[in-house]
Amino acid sequence: MFRRSSAFIPFSVDIVPGSYRLSRLLAQKACQAWQAVALAVATGIALAQPVAAQTANQVFEQGLDAYDRSDFARAAVLFQQSCDDGETSACSNLAVLYMTGRGVAADPARGIALFEAACRLGSSEGCDNAATARRRAAAAQPRPQTVTTASTIQGSVEACLDGSQADCVRAGRAYTLGEGVAVDHAIARPLNLRACDGGDMNACSWAGVSFETGEGGSADLAQAVLYYRRACDGNLRAGGCGNLGRFYELAGDYELALTAYTRACTDRNLDYCRQKAQVLHRLGRISEALPLLERTCAADIGSACALLGYTEAGRENWEASSAAYNKACNLGVEAQCAYARQLAGDLAQRRAWHAERAAERAALARLIQAGNTAGAADYAVYQLRSGPMAREVVESAVRRNAMGSLNIQTLYVLASWFRDGPAAGAVSAELRRRGTGLEGTFGPGTNQPGMAEARWRASNGGGASAYSGYRPSQSSTPAPPVLSSAEAASQTRDRYRTAHCQMAGSSTGSSVCR
Repeated sequence: MFRRSSAFIPFSVDIVPGSYRLSRLLAQKACQAWQAVALAVATGIALAQPVAAQTANQVFEQGLDAYDRSDFARAAVLFQQSCDDGETSACSNLAVLYMTGRGVAADPARGIALFEAACRLGSSEGCDNAATARRRAAAAQPRPQTVTTASTIQGSVEACLDGSQADCVRAGRAYTLGEGVAVDHAIARPLNLRACDGGDMNACSWAGVSFETGEGGSADLAQAVLYYRRACDGNLRAGGCGNLGRFYELAGDYELALTAYTRACTDRNLDYCRQKAQVLHRLGRISEALPLLERTCAADIGSACALLGYTEAGRENWEASSAAYNKACNLGVEAQCAYARQLAGDLAQRRAWHAERAAERAALARLIQAGNTAGAADYAVYQLRSGPMAREVVESAVRRNAMGSLNIQTLYVLASWFRDGPAAGAVSAELRRRGTGLEGTFGPGTNQPGMAEARWRASNGGGASAYSGYRPSQSSTPAPPVLSSAEAASQTRDRYRTAHCQMAGSSTGSSVCR
Protein backbone atom coordinates (compact mmCIF):
# COMPACT_ATOMS: atom_id res chain seq x y z
CA MET A 1 0.00 0.00 0.00
CA PHE A 2 1.20 3.45 -0.77
CA ARG A 3 1.69 5.40 2.42
CA ARG A 4 3.82 8.26 3.53
CA SER A 5 4.11 6.59 6.92
CA SER A 6 5.72 3.31 7.81
CA ALA A 7 2.50 1.62 9.03
CA PHE A 8 1.50 -1.53 7.12
CA ILE A 9 -1.57 -1.30 4.90
CA PRO A 10 -2.53 -4.19 2.54
CA PHE A 11 -1.32 -3.45 -0.96
CA SER A 12 -4.75 -3.89 -2.51
CA VAL A 13 -5.90 -0.57 -1.04
CA ASP A 14 -5.22 2.55 -3.08
CA ILE A 15 -2.60 5.08 -2.12
CA VAL A 16 -3.63 7.39 0.69
CA PRO A 17 -2.18 10.92 0.55
CA GLY A 18 -0.33 11.73 3.71
CA SER A 19 2.85 13.13 5.10
CA TYR A 20 5.86 10.80 4.83
CA ARG A 21 8.53 11.97 7.22
CA LEU A 22 12.08 10.72 7.71
CA SER A 23 11.11 8.36 10.52
CA ARG A 24 13.43 5.70 9.12
CA LEU A 25 16.12 8.02 7.77
CA LEU A 26 18.70 7.47 10.50
CA ALA A 27 18.47 3.72 10.18
CA GLN A 28 18.63 4.02 6.40
CA LYS A 29 21.83 6.11 6.59
CA ALA A 30 23.46 3.43 8.71
CA CYS A 31 22.66 0.56 6.35
CA GLN A 32 22.35 2.36 3.02
CA ALA A 33 25.38 0.87 1.36
CA TRP A 34 24.74 -2.81 2.11
CA GLN A 35 21.01 -2.43 1.35
CA ALA A 36 21.79 -1.30 -2.17
CA VAL A 37 24.11 -4.24 -2.79
CA ALA A 38 21.71 -6.76 -1.26
CA LEU A 39 18.81 -5.39 -3.28
CA ALA A 40 20.75 -5.79 -6.48
CA VAL A 41 21.51 -9.40 -5.63
CA ALA A 42 17.88 -10.11 -4.62
CA THR A 43 16.14 -8.61 -7.66
CA GLY A 44 18.76 -8.69 -10.39
CA ILE A 45 18.21 -4.97 -10.93
CA ALA A 46 21.33 -3.09 -11.87
CA LEU A 47 22.12 -0.30 -9.49
CA ALA A 48 23.08 3.17 -10.56
CA GLN A 49 25.98 4.91 -8.89
CA PRO A 50 25.24 5.23 -5.13
CA VAL A 51 23.66 8.50 -4.06
CA ALA A 52 23.15 10.02 -0.67
CA ALA A 53 20.29 8.63 1.42
CA GLN A 54 18.58 12.00 1.40
CA THR A 55 18.58 11.99 -2.39
CA ALA A 56 16.96 8.54 -2.54
CA ASN A 57 14.33 9.68 -0.08
CA GLN A 58 13.66 12.84 -2.06
CA VAL A 59 13.15 10.82 -5.23
CA PHE A 60 10.73 8.58 -3.31
CA GLU A 61 8.80 11.68 -2.17
CA GLN A 62 8.61 12.88 -5.75
CA GLY A 63 7.22 9.49 -6.74
CA LEU A 64 4.51 9.78 -4.07
CA ASP A 65 3.63 13.24 -5.33
CA ALA A 66 3.34 11.88 -8.88
CA TYR A 67 1.05 9.11 -7.64
CA ASP A 68 -1.10 11.69 -5.85
CA ARG A 69 -1.52 13.41 -9.24
CA SER A 70 -2.49 10.03 -10.79
CA ASP A 71 0.68 10.19 -12.94
CA PHE A 72 1.39 6.51 -12.39
CA ALA A 73 3.95 6.13 -15.18
CA ARG A 74 6.08 8.93 -13.72
CA ALA A 75 5.61 7.46 -10.22
CA ALA A 76 6.88 4.08 -11.49
CA VAL A 77 10.05 5.67 -12.92
CA LEU A 78 10.77 7.55 -9.69
CA PHE A 79 10.02 4.55 -7.46
CA GLN A 80 12.32 2.42 -9.61
CA GLN A 81 15.14 4.99 -9.28
CA SER A 82 14.63 5.31 -5.52
CA CYS A 83 14.39 1.52 -5.13
CA ASP A 84 17.64 1.12 -7.08
CA ASP A 85 19.23 3.48 -4.56
CA GLY A 86 18.12 1.33 -1.61
CA GLU A 87 14.84 2.95 -0.50
CA THR A 88 12.84 -0.09 0.64
CA SER A 89 9.50 1.78 0.78
CA ALA A 90 10.01 2.72 -2.85
CA CYS A 91 10.49 -0.97 -3.67
CA SER A 92 7.22 -1.87 -1.92
CA ASN A 93 5.32 0.87 -3.69
CA LEU A 94 6.83 -0.09 -7.03
CA ALA A 95 5.65 -3.65 -6.31
CA VAL A 96 2.10 -2.35 -5.86
CA LEU A 97 2.24 -0.78 -9.32
CA TYR A 98 3.32 -4.10 -10.83
CA MET A 99 0.58 -5.95 -8.92
CA THR A 100 -2.15 -3.52 -10.04
CA GLY A 101 -0.85 -2.61 -13.52
CA ARG A 102 -0.79 1.12 -12.87
CA GLY A 103 1.83 2.99 -14.85
CA VAL A 104 3.50 -0.30 -15.87
CA ALA A 105 2.40 -3.56 -17.44
CA ALA A 106 0.92 -5.82 -14.77
CA ASP A 107 3.52 -8.34 -13.66
CA PRO A 108 2.51 -10.07 -10.40
CA ALA A 109 5.66 -12.21 -10.35
CA ARG A 110 7.89 -9.15 -10.41
CA GLY A 111 5.67 -7.45 -7.84
CA ILE A 112 6.04 -10.39 -5.46
CA ALA A 113 9.83 -10.40 -6.03
CA LEU A 114 10.01 -6.73 -5.08
CA PHE A 115 7.90 -7.28 -1.95
CA GLU A 116 10.13 -10.17 -0.90
CA ALA A 117 13.27 -8.13 -1.55
CA ALA A 118 11.95 -5.32 0.63
CA CYS A 119 11.04 -7.90 3.28
CA ARG A 120 14.60 -9.31 3.34
CA LEU A 121 15.94 -5.78 3.72
CA GLY A 122 13.92 -5.29 6.91
CA SER A 123 10.56 -3.87 5.70
CA SER A 124 7.70 -5.39 7.72
CA GLU A 125 5.31 -3.82 5.20
CA GLY A 126 7.11 -5.68 2.42
CA CYS A 127 6.86 -8.97 4.35
CA ASP A 128 3.11 -8.60 4.94
CA ASN A 129 2.41 -7.58 1.34
CA ALA A 130 4.53 -10.44 0.02
CA ALA A 131 2.55 -12.94 2.08
CA THR A 132 -0.76 -11.45 0.92
CA ALA A 133 0.33 -11.51 -2.71
CA ARG A 134 1.47 -15.14 -2.48
CA ARG A 135 -1.83 -16.21 -0.93
CA ARG A 136 -3.81 -14.50 -3.66
CA ALA A 137 -1.65 -15.98 -6.38
CA ALA A 138 -2.15 -19.46 -4.92
CA ALA A 139 -5.91 -18.94 -4.59
CA ALA A 140 -6.11 -17.88 -8.24
CA GLN A 141 -4.59 -21.13 -9.43
CA PRO A 142 -7.18 -23.66 -10.62
CA ARG A 143 -7.51 -26.53 -8.20
CA PRO A 144 -8.07 -30.08 -9.38
CA GLN A 145 -11.59 -31.15 -8.49
CA THR A 146 -11.89 -34.06 -6.14
CA VAL A 147 -14.33 -36.65 -7.44
CA THR A 148 -16.37 -38.08 -4.61
CA THR A 149 -16.81 -41.81 -5.12
CA ALA A 150 -17.71 -44.75 -2.95
CA SER A 151 -14.05 -45.75 -2.79
CA THR A 152 -12.89 -42.31 -1.66
CA ILE A 153 -15.65 -42.18 0.96
CA GLN A 154 -14.72 -45.64 2.23
CA GLY A 155 -11.17 -44.37 2.57
CA SER A 156 -12.50 -41.48 4.65
CA VAL A 157 -14.41 -43.91 6.86
CA GLU A 158 -11.23 -45.84 7.55
CA ALA A 159 -9.27 -42.64 8.13
CA CYS A 160 -11.99 -41.45 10.52
CA LEU A 161 -11.65 -44.63 12.54
CA ASP A 162 -7.89 -43.96 12.66
CA GLY A 163 -8.59 -40.52 14.19
CA SER A 164 -8.85 -38.12 11.22
CA GLN A 165 -11.45 -35.52 12.18
CA ALA A 166 -11.68 -34.11 8.64
CA ASP A 167 -12.47 -37.57 7.29
CA CYS A 168 -15.17 -38.10 9.92
CA VAL A 169 -16.82 -34.89 8.76
CA ARG A 170 -16.52 -35.84 5.09
CA ALA A 171 -17.74 -39.42 5.46
CA GLY A 172 -20.57 -38.51 7.86
CA ARG A 173 -21.82 -35.84 5.46
CA ALA A 174 -21.60 -38.24 2.49
CA TYR A 175 -23.69 -40.97 4.13
CA THR A 176 -26.16 -38.43 5.56
CA LEU A 177 -26.78 -36.56 2.29
CA GLY A 178 -25.95 -39.26 -0.23
CA GLU A 179 -22.89 -37.54 -1.72
CA GLY A 180 -21.06 -40.18 -3.75
CA VAL A 181 -22.71 -43.03 -1.86
CA ALA A 182 -26.25 -44.13 -1.05
CA VAL A 183 -27.78 -42.56 2.05
CA ASP A 184 -27.14 -44.88 4.99
CA HIS A 185 -28.08 -43.44 8.37
CA ALA A 186 -26.78 -46.48 10.23
CA ILE A 187 -23.26 -45.79 8.92
CA ALA A 188 -23.70 -42.01 9.18
CA ARG A 189 -24.70 -41.89 12.85
CA PRO A 190 -21.39 -43.03 14.45
CA LEU A 191 -19.43 -40.96 11.94
CA ASN A 192 -21.47 -37.86 12.78
CA LEU A 193 -21.06 -38.50 16.50
CA ARG A 194 -17.28 -38.56 16.06
CA ALA A 195 -17.38 -35.45 13.86
CA CYS A 196 -19.59 -33.64 16.39
CA ASP A 197 -17.20 -34.51 19.22
CA GLY A 198 -14.47 -32.99 17.04
CA GLY A 199 -16.38 -29.71 16.76
CA ASP A 200 -18.38 -29.99 13.49
CA MET A 201 -21.77 -28.40 14.24
CA ASN A 202 -23.54 -29.77 11.16
CA ALA A 203 -22.62 -33.26 12.34
CA CYS A 204 -24.15 -32.45 15.75
CA SER A 205 -27.38 -31.43 14.06
CA TRP A 206 -27.49 -34.57 11.90
CA ALA A 207 -26.85 -36.69 14.98
CA GLY A 208 -29.79 -34.97 16.68
CA VAL A 209 -32.08 -35.69 13.73
CA SER A 210 -30.97 -39.33 13.76
CA PHE A 211 -31.81 -39.69 17.45
CA GLU A 212 -35.13 -37.86 17.05
CA THR A 213 -36.35 -39.88 14.06
CA GLY A 214 -34.72 -43.20 14.92
CA GLU A 215 -33.02 -43.33 11.51
CA GLY A 216 -29.76 -45.26 11.80
CA GLY A 217 -30.48 -46.69 15.23
CA SER A 218 -32.79 -46.41 18.20
CA ALA A 219 -34.72 -43.19 18.81
CA ASP A 220 -33.72 -41.23 21.88
CA LEU A 221 -35.34 -37.83 22.29
CA ALA A 222 -33.15 -36.89 25.25
CA GLN A 223 -30.07 -37.45 23.09
CA ALA A 224 -31.70 -35.55 20.22
CA VAL A 225 -32.24 -32.40 22.24
CA LEU A 226 -28.72 -32.70 23.66
CA TYR A 227 -27.15 -32.69 20.19
CA TYR A 228 -29.46 -29.91 18.94
CA ARG A 229 -28.36 -27.83 21.91
CA ARG A 230 -24.68 -28.49 21.13
CA ALA A 231 -25.23 -27.39 17.54
CA CYS A 232 -27.09 -24.25 18.62
CA ASP A 233 -24.44 -23.40 21.22
CA GLY A 234 -21.93 -23.77 18.36
CA ASN A 235 -23.87 -21.05 16.49
CA LEU A 236 -25.43 -23.31 13.86
CA ARG A 237 -28.52 -21.21 13.28
CA ALA A 238 -30.86 -23.38 11.21
CA GLY A 239 -29.88 -26.99 11.87
CA GLY A 240 -29.01 -26.26 15.49
CA CYS A 241 -31.14 -23.49 16.95
CA GLY A 242 -34.00 -24.07 14.52
CA ASN A 243 -34.29 -27.75 15.38
CA LEU A 244 -33.89 -26.96 19.06
CA GLY A 245 -36.73 -24.43 18.87
CA ARG A 246 -38.95 -26.96 17.08
CA PHE A 247 -38.18 -29.54 19.79
CA TYR A 248 -39.10 -27.13 22.60
CA GLU A 249 -42.25 -26.10 20.75
CA LEU A 250 -43.30 -29.72 20.45
CA ALA A 251 -42.65 -30.08 24.18
CA GLY A 252 -44.89 -27.06 24.83
CA ASP A 253 -42.10 -24.93 26.34
CA TYR A 254 -42.78 -21.84 24.30
CA GLU A 255 -40.44 -19.52 26.15
CA LEU A 256 -37.42 -21.74 25.42
CA ALA A 257 -38.69 -22.26 21.87
CA LEU A 258 -38.84 -18.49 21.43
CA THR A 259 -35.23 -18.11 22.60
CA ALA A 260 -34.01 -20.77 20.16
CA TYR A 261 -36.06 -19.45 17.23
CA THR A 262 -34.77 -15.93 17.89
CA ARG A 263 -31.23 -17.21 17.30
CA ALA A 264 -32.30 -19.18 14.23
CA CYS A 265 -34.21 -16.27 12.65
CA THR A 266 -32.02 -14.57 10.04
CA ASP A 267 -32.51 -13.24 6.52
CA ARG A 268 -31.16 -16.59 5.26
CA ASN A 269 -33.49 -18.61 7.50
CA LEU A 270 -36.79 -16.74 7.27
CA ASP A 271 -38.83 -19.87 7.91
CA TYR A 272 -37.57 -19.78 11.49
CA CYS A 273 -38.66 -16.14 11.71
CA ARG A 274 -42.14 -17.41 10.86
CA GLN A 275 -41.74 -20.07 13.59
CA LYS A 276 -40.74 -17.33 16.02
CA ALA A 277 -43.83 -15.32 15.05
CA GLN A 278 -46.15 -18.26 15.66
CA VAL A 279 -44.66 -18.85 19.12
CA LEU A 280 -45.14 -15.16 19.92
CA HIS A 281 -48.72 -15.58 18.71
CA ARG A 282 -49.21 -18.54 21.05
CA LEU A 283 -47.89 -16.44 23.92
CA GLY A 284 -50.36 -13.66 23.11
CA ARG A 285 -47.61 -11.22 22.09
CA ILE A 286 -49.38 -10.20 18.89
CA SER A 287 -47.71 -6.81 18.47
CA GLU A 288 -44.30 -8.54 18.41
CA ALA A 289 -45.47 -11.27 16.06
CA LEU A 290 -47.04 -8.93 13.51
CA PRO A 291 -43.84 -7.41 12.01
CA LEU A 292 -42.33 -10.89 11.65
CA LEU A 293 -45.46 -12.18 9.94
CA GLU A 294 -45.46 -9.24 7.53
CA ARG A 295 -41.76 -9.81 6.78
CA THR A 296 -42.10 -13.54 6.18
CA CYS A 297 -45.33 -13.22 4.20
CA ALA A 298 -43.56 -10.67 1.99
CA ALA A 299 -40.93 -13.38 1.42
CA ASP A 300 -43.70 -15.64 0.03
CA ILE A 301 -43.96 -18.06 2.97
CA GLY A 302 -47.56 -19.19 2.59
CA SER A 303 -48.12 -20.35 6.17
CA ALA A 304 -46.94 -16.95 7.40
CA CYS A 305 -49.49 -15.23 5.13
CA ALA A 306 -52.25 -17.49 6.52
CA LEU A 307 -51.37 -16.61 10.11
CA LEU A 308 -51.04 -12.94 9.16
CA GLY A 309 -54.55 -13.04 7.68
CA TYR A 310 -55.93 -14.58 10.85
CA THR A 311 -54.11 -12.03 13.01
CA GLU A 312 -55.35 -9.05 11.00
CA ALA A 313 -58.91 -10.41 11.12
CA GLY A 314 -58.63 -10.50 14.91
CA ARG A 315 -57.64 -6.81 14.79
CA GLU A 316 -60.60 -6.14 12.42
CA ASN A 317 -58.14 -4.90 9.81
CA TRP A 318 -60.20 -6.49 7.05
CA GLU A 319 -58.39 -5.19 3.99
CA ALA A 320 -55.00 -6.41 5.27
CA SER A 321 -56.56 -9.71 6.33
CA SER A 322 -58.07 -10.24 2.89
CA ALA A 323 -54.77 -9.48 1.14
CA ALA A 324 -52.88 -11.92 3.38
CA TYR A 325 -55.43 -14.73 3.01
CA ASN A 326 -55.50 -14.24 -0.75
CA LYS A 327 -51.71 -14.43 -0.93
CA ALA A 328 -51.67 -17.57 1.23
CA CYS A 329 -54.13 -19.16 -1.19
CA ASN A 330 -52.02 -18.15 -4.20
CA LEU A 331 -48.96 -19.65 -2.50
CA GLY A 332 -50.69 -23.01 -2.22
CA VAL A 333 -52.28 -22.92 1.25
CA GLU A 334 -55.55 -24.30 -0.09
CA ALA A 335 -57.25 -24.43 3.31
CA GLN A 336 -57.45 -20.62 3.23
CA CYS A 337 -58.80 -20.24 -0.30
CA ALA A 338 -62.52 -20.55 0.54
CA TYR A 339 -62.39 -17.90 3.25
CA ALA A 340 -60.17 -15.70 1.08
CA ARG A 341 -62.91 -15.68 -1.56
CA GLN A 342 -65.65 -15.09 1.01
CA LEU A 343 -63.80 -12.24 2.65
CA ALA A 344 -63.05 -10.64 -0.71
CA GLY A 345 -66.78 -10.73 -1.50
CA ASP A 346 -67.67 -9.28 1.90
CA LEU A 347 -65.19 -6.46 1.43
CA ALA A 348 -66.60 -5.66 -2.00
CA GLN A 349 -70.02 -5.30 -0.30
CA ARG A 350 -68.42 -3.21 2.42
CA ARG A 351 -66.88 -0.83 -0.07
CA ALA A 352 -70.19 -0.55 -1.90
CA TRP A 353 -71.98 0.07 1.42
CA HIS A 354 -69.58 2.86 2.33
CA ALA A 355 -69.94 4.37 -1.13
CA GLU A 356 -73.74 4.43 -0.72
CA ARG A 357 -73.48 6.03 2.71
CA ALA A 358 -71.09 8.67 1.36
CA ALA A 359 -73.52 9.49 -1.45
CA GLU A 360 -76.40 9.77 1.02
CA ARG A 361 -74.43 12.00 3.33
CA ALA A 362 -73.45 14.23 0.41
CA ALA A 363 -77.11 14.53 -0.66
CA LEU A 364 -78.14 15.42 2.89
CA ALA A 365 -75.37 18.05 3.12
CA ARG A 366 -76.57 19.66 -0.11
CA LEU A 367 -80.13 19.98 1.24
CA ILE A 368 -78.88 21.55 4.48
CA GLN A 369 -76.52 23.94 2.68
CA ALA A 370 -79.39 25.00 0.39
CA GLY A 371 -81.43 25.94 3.47
CA ASN A 372 -83.98 23.18 2.87
CA THR A 373 -84.03 21.96 6.47
CA ALA A 374 -87.51 20.41 6.17
CA GLY A 375 -86.47 18.51 3.06
CA ALA A 376 -83.30 17.34 4.79
CA ALA A 377 -85.31 16.07 7.77
CA ASP A 378 -87.80 14.23 5.53
CA TYR A 379 -84.89 12.69 3.53
CA ALA A 380 -83.18 11.44 6.73
CA VAL A 381 -86.43 10.05 8.20
CA TYR A 382 -88.42 8.62 5.29
CA GLN A 383 -85.74 7.70 2.72
CA LEU A 384 -82.62 7.00 4.73
CA ARG A 385 -84.45 5.93 7.90
CA SER A 386 -81.33 6.97 9.76
CA GLY A 387 -81.48 8.17 13.32
CA PRO A 388 -77.87 9.49 13.31
CA MET A 389 -78.49 11.55 10.15
CA ALA A 390 -81.82 12.78 11.48
CA ARG A 391 -80.03 13.92 14.63
CA GLU A 392 -77.55 15.88 12.50
CA VAL A 393 -80.47 17.63 10.75
CA VAL A 394 -82.06 18.58 14.09
CA GLU A 395 -78.75 19.94 15.40
CA SER A 396 -78.32 21.97 12.20
CA ALA A 397 -81.89 23.23 12.42
CA VAL A 398 -81.29 24.42 16.00
CA ARG A 399 -78.14 26.29 14.91
CA ARG A 400 -80.01 27.85 11.97
CA ASN A 401 -83.14 28.57 14.04
CA ALA A 402 -85.10 26.52 11.50
CA MET A 403 -86.96 24.03 13.68
CA GLY A 404 -90.23 25.76 12.74
CA SER A 405 -89.85 24.57 9.14
CA LEU A 406 -90.05 20.86 10.00
CA ASN A 407 -93.20 18.94 9.04
CA ILE A 408 -95.37 18.11 12.07
CA GLN A 409 -95.54 14.42 11.09
CA THR A 410 -91.73 14.37 10.91
CA LEU A 411 -91.59 15.94 14.39
CA TYR A 412 -93.79 13.11 15.71
CA VAL A 413 -91.40 10.50 14.30
CA LEU A 414 -88.36 12.32 15.67
CA ALA A 415 -90.02 12.57 19.08
CA SER A 416 -90.48 8.79 19.07
CA TRP A 417 -86.85 8.21 18.01
CA PHE A 418 -85.15 10.63 20.39
CA ARG A 419 -86.24 9.96 23.99
CA ASP A 420 -83.47 12.00 25.64
CA GLY A 421 -80.59 14.33 24.90
CA PRO A 422 -80.38 17.69 23.08
CA ALA A 423 -82.18 16.45 19.93
CA ALA A 424 -85.12 15.13 22.01
CA GLY A 425 -85.27 18.43 23.88
CA ALA A 426 -85.32 20.47 20.67
CA VAL A 427 -88.09 18.36 19.11
CA SER A 428 -90.18 18.48 22.31
CA ALA A 429 -89.72 22.25 22.54
CA GLU A 430 -90.93 22.69 18.95
CA LEU A 431 -94.02 20.52 19.60
CA ARG A 432 -94.75 22.59 22.72
CA ARG A 433 -94.34 25.81 20.75
CA ARG A 434 -96.87 24.61 18.23
CA GLY A 435 -99.33 23.76 21.05
CA THR A 436 -99.89 20.15 20.08
CA GLY A 437 -100.08 18.99 23.68
CA LEU A 438 -98.21 15.84 22.64
CA GLU A 439 -94.76 16.90 23.63
CA GLY A 440 -92.95 14.27 25.69
CA THR A 441 -95.75 11.66 25.64
CA PHE A 442 -97.27 9.39 23.05
CA GLY A 443 -100.33 7.62 24.39
CA PRO A 444 -103.14 5.54 22.81
CA GLY A 445 -104.54 8.63 21.10
CA THR A 446 -101.41 9.33 19.12
CA ASN A 447 -101.63 6.56 16.57
CA GLN A 448 -99.74 8.37 13.85
CA PRO A 449 -96.36 8.70 15.61
CA GLY A 450 -96.61 5.12 16.85
CA MET A 451 -97.43 3.86 13.41
CA ALA A 452 -94.57 5.87 11.91
CA GLU A 453 -92.14 4.42 14.43
CA ALA A 454 -93.42 0.88 13.84
CA ARG A 455 -93.11 1.26 10.08
CA TRP A 456 -89.56 2.66 10.46
CA ARG A 457 -88.46 -0.11 12.80
CA ALA A 458 -89.89 -2.81 10.54
CA SER A 459 -88.03 -1.50 7.51
CA ASN A 460 -84.83 -0.56 9.35
CA GLY A 461 -84.24 -3.77 11.28
CA GLY A 462 -84.99 -2.54 14.75
CA GLY A 463 -83.27 0.72 15.59
CA ALA A 464 -81.27 3.79 14.72
CA SER A 465 -77.98 2.05 15.53
CA ALA A 466 -78.42 -0.27 12.55
CA TYR A 467 -76.89 2.40 10.36
CA SER A 468 -73.76 2.90 12.43
CA GLY A 469 -71.32 0.42 10.94
CA TYR A 470 -70.49 -2.65 8.89
CA ARG A 471 -68.37 -5.74 9.42
CA PRO A 472 -67.88 -8.83 7.27
CA SER A 473 -69.78 -11.97 8.13
CA GLN A 474 -68.12 -14.05 10.83
CA SER A 475 -70.19 -17.17 10.26
CA SER A 476 -67.43 -19.02 8.43
CA THR A 477 -64.27 -17.39 9.73
CA PRO A 478 -61.63 -20.14 9.71
CA ALA A 479 -60.02 -21.42 12.84
CA PRO A 480 -56.42 -20.35 13.42
CA PRO A 481 -54.34 -21.86 10.62
CA VAL A 482 -52.23 -24.86 11.52
CA LEU A 483 -49.13 -23.13 12.76
CA SER A 484 -46.59 -25.84 12.01
CA SER A 485 -45.72 -29.45 12.62
CA ALA A 486 -45.49 -28.42 16.26
CA GLU A 487 -49.28 -28.79 16.43
CA ALA A 488 -48.76 -32.28 17.82
CA ALA A 489 -51.11 -34.75 19.41
CA SER A 490 -51.00 -34.76 23.18
CA GLN A 491 -49.20 -38.12 23.21
CA THR A 492 -46.41 -36.73 21.03
CA ARG A 493 -46.19 -33.56 23.12
CA ASP A 494 -45.90 -35.59 26.30
CA ARG A 495 -43.02 -37.65 24.88
CA TYR A 496 -41.08 -34.51 23.93
CA ARG A 497 -41.89 -32.83 27.21
CA THR A 498 -40.66 -35.85 29.18
CA ALA A 499 -37.39 -35.89 27.24
CA HIS A 500 -36.99 -32.15 27.75
CA CYS A 501 -37.71 -32.19 31.47
CA GLN A 502 -35.75 -35.32 32.38
CA MET A 503 -32.65 -34.65 30.30
CA ALA A 504 -29.51 -33.94 32.31
CA GLY A 505 -28.97 -30.22 32.46
CA SER A 506 -32.48 -29.41 31.29
CA SER A 507 -34.43 -26.51 32.75
CA THR A 508 -36.51 -28.54 35.18
CA GLY A 509 -37.76 -25.30 36.67
CA SER A 510 -39.64 -24.54 33.46
CA SER A 511 -43.40 -24.22 33.88
CA VAL A 512 -44.01 -27.21 31.60
CA CYS A 513 -41.80 -29.42 33.82
CA ARG A 514 -43.63 -28.77 37.09
